[in-house]
Amino acid sequence: MGKITNKTDLKFADRSEGIQLRICGSAYSHLEPGFRAAGSGRFDDPQRRYETLYVAPTFSACYEEALVRDGYDDAVNRYHVFRARHEAASLSVLLVDFSQLRIVDFTGQNLRDMGLNLGDVMAEYPLTQELSSSLYNHPAQPHGIKYPSRMSTDAICFVLFDRAKNHVRCMPGLAPAPLTSLGEAFDSFCHGRSIALI
Repeated sequence: MGKITNKTDLKFADRSEGIQLRICGSAYSHLEPGFRAAGSGRFDDPQRRYETLYVAPTFSACYEEALVRDGYDDAVNRYHVFRARHEAASLSVLLVDFSQLRIVDFTGQNLRDMGLNLGDVMAEYPLTQELSSSLYNHPAQPHGIKYPSRMSTDAICFVLFDRAKNHVRCMPGLAPAPLTSLGEAFDSFCHGRSIALI
């Protein structure tokens, strides 16, 4: 298992302003962007000393990371998502000014240059949370992590630390939309990704 120390030469992702998507609980959608200290996410602090926000640039990466998880059913060759969880969630569209952020790049050569590998990023949560905590406390004070999705290493996701709050906002005039309102677009997505609501 690779480790991040205060002496690690962090590698940062390219900077730009980007639209990011996020799945949130509909009951809390009015609080978006919903940074929180849950302690249960992949790159959360288990001691809840800082808040995080998980986003992705594509709906597929966003939905799969938030709701699909490990629900693969070998018998029917399909991923299952609990309908109740799907119906209780909304899609937020956020603007993130990456030009003002230092985002550690946990992909490709940058990951290897920091002495880490893909297995470190895909490890059990206690280990990835330890990596997150080491980054948060690094002297460079990064604002978050760019990392590959568990469902497809070609898909990119981001976790933002609470020190990035001032550079994240909701898309003006676009309130979070319940996933149940996506209609045929969501049906098509499920068909293409072998996902079924149960």
